[in-house]
Amino acid sequence: MPLLTRSLATVECQAEEIMERHSHAIIVGRLLSMELSHGMSGLVYWNGQYVEINHDTDLDLLAAVSIPLAHIR
Repeated sequence: MPLLTRSLATVECQAEEIMERHSHAIIVGRLLSMELSHGMSGLVYWNGQYVEINHDTDLDLLAAVSIPLAHIR
């Protein structure tokens, strides 16, 4: 199975049901295995570009891309 390098998590499932609706499909699967990365970095789309954020070193950048809960309605 191909995996994305430097991903935060890897999930392997066995497809149990596929529900097709128009141009999309919803796949319901049974979890076979899961691995989490030891790193706490992630990829976000911000100001028209993809930016990698490392939780340990980019706390200022994390604050800049975060949305305060008061603005979510």
